[in-house]
Amino acid sequence: MNICLYGASSTELDARYLDAAYDLGRRIAAGGHTMVYGGGAQGVMGAAARGV
Repeated sequence: MNICLYGASSTELDARYLDAAYDLGRRIAAGGHTMVYGGGAQGVMGAAARGV
């Protein structure tokens, strides 16, 4: 399943949001799914991508 993620690309976010996004990315990958996102390397989008 393709799962689309929209999230902030700001670098000025509380670490708990980045940690949660990373964990979400890990869970998406662990479930055998593909994450589709805006391609950002920073903020929530980047953290989720690193989790995948």
